[in-house]
Amino acid sequence: MNFGGIFDYPAKERKLNEVNAALEDPKVWDDPKRAQELGREKKTLEDVVLTLD
Repeated sequence: MNFGGIFDYPAKERKLNEVNAALEDPKVWDDPKRAQELGREKKTLEDVVLTLD
């Protein structure tokens, strides 16, 4: 079994940093749907990263 995709902490941490950077861009709020998607993705990634941290 390969759990690399699920438990790839460095990749999840990088993605969380990318999502945080995207949410800091004021233009993201021009597209509320995209901002909401990023917010949900951030929550999911934080749950994983903070649990493993």
